[in-house]
Amino acid sequence: PFFSRRVGLAATSSAPVPIMGGVKLAGRVGRYNLGFLTVNTDSDVDTPQTNFTVLRVSRDILTRSNVGLLGVSKEPVGRDSLGDPNDPEDDIHSNRTYGADMNFSVLQNFKFGGSILETRTPGLGGGRGAGNAYATWTNDTWRMELYYRDIGTNFNPEAGFVQRTGIEEVETALGWSWRSDTALLRHLEPHTRFIYTMDQDRQLATRRQHWGTTFEFRNGSEIEVAYNPLFDKIVGDPFVLRDDDGDPNTRGDNVEIRPGAYHPTQWLVLYQGDASRVLSGSTFIEFGGFFDGRYRSIDVNGTARISKHVRTVLGVNHTAIDLPSRPDDDPDPLISTAAGPSQFNTTLIQGRLGVGFTTRIFFDALLQYNTAIEDFSSNLRFNYKYRPGSDIYVVYNERRDIEGVPTDKLDRSFTIKWTYLMAF
Repeated sequence: PFFSRRVGLAATSSAPVPIMGGVKLAGRVGRYNLGFLTVNTDSDVDTPQTNFTVLRVSRDILTRSNVGLLGVSKEPVGRDSLGDPNDPEDDIHSNRTYGADMNFSVLQNFKFGGSILETRTPGLGGGRGAGNAYATWTNDTWRMELYYRDIGTNFNPEAGFVQRTGIEEVETALGWSWRSDTALLRHLEPHTRFIYTMDQDRQLATRRQHWGTTFEFRNGSEIEVAYNPLFDKIVGDPFVLRDDDGDPNTRGDNVEIRPGAYHPTQWLVLYQGDASRVLSGSTFIEFGGFFDGRYRSIDVNGTARISKHVRTVLGVNHTAIDLPSRPDDDPDPLISTAAGPSQFNTTLIQGRLGVGFTTRIFFDALLQYNTAIEDFSSNLRFNYKYRPGSDIYVVYNERRDIEGVPTDKLDRSFTIKWTYLMAF
C-alpha cells in the first residue's frame, strides 16, 4: 500500500522529481506504534506539485499480537479528473488507499492474520480492493505456511507498489528440519513451495513449484539445490521483453513472448560460504527454460574482511536469455510477424567498500556498472550516530552513461539527512 521510493518519481516516466520538503514522525507511545509522513514534491513537465501523506497506527494486544490501521493519500495541486477512465495515469487526479490488518501469535508456534485494503481513484469502479490471509506453524522440526491473496483488477495504490492485479492466489510451503550437534552436516532441510495464481474468473494463469534441499555444514557454509517446474499463460497482446528501437510508442524490433501456455523448468544451485571468515564468497546459479526459450544466470560474490574496521565486496551477475525463431502468424501478407532467434545478455558488476572508523562513525561506497545500458553509478554514504537512535547521513549519488568518450553525466545528487529520537 505504501512504497517510499515512489515519492520523488514522476508517475508516468519515473523520472526524478524534486522534493520540496517533508516531515516524518515514527515511534511508540505505550502499546501504540505510530508512523506519520507528509512530503511535498515539485512539478515537472507532466506532474504537478503533489503531497504524499501516510498515517499508520497499530496497537499491541495480548502477548505477541497486534491490530492496525493505515491511510495513504496522494494529492496533486490541479484537476481531479481522468481523461481516459481506463488509464489512471492519463490525467491529474488524487489517489487514496485505506486498510486494516491483524496479526496473532498463539500457542508459541502458531501465527495467523490478514489485511484488507481499498483504493479510491477517479474513473475506476469496482474491483478496487485487495485482501490477504495467512497461517503459519513453525517448530524445531516442521515449518508449514498457508497464504491466500485476492487483488482486484482496479486495485491502484499509486503511492505503493503492486506487481499484479486482477488475481486470486494460493501459496503453501512445507519444510522438515534435521539437526546434529556433532556431525559434519549440522542442518538438513528439504522443503517445497507451491504458488497457484488465477485470474478473477478463477482460471489458472501461473503455477510455480519449488522443490529444494538446504545443507548447512559445521564450518558455517551452506548449499541449496532446487528444482522449479513452472507454468505461465499469456493471453491478449504479446509480452514485450525489450523494444530494440528505443521508442516506447512503437514496437520496433521487439523481443517478445507470444500468447500461449508455457511449461518451462528451472534448476538452481546456491553456495554460501562462512561470512565470519577473513575471505568468503557465494555463488548462485540458475538455469533452464524461459517461456519457449532458454535462460541462465550466475551471480558470484567475494568478501574480504581486511580488518575489524574494513570490509570489501566484489560481485558479478551475468544473465542470458535465448529465444528461438518464430514463424509468421499473421494472415495478412503485407504484415510479417516472423522473428529470427534472439539473444540478449546483461552483466552487472558491483564493488562495495565499508569502513567503520568507530562504533558511531561509518563510511560506505557502492560502485556499479551495467553492460546492457553502459551505465556506471556510484553511491557514497557517511553515517554518524551521534546518540542512540539518532543519525546524521551525508550521501552523494552519481550516474553516468559511459558509452563513448567523454562520458555523459545522467544525474547527480547530494543529500544530508538528520534524524533525532525523542523519548516521552
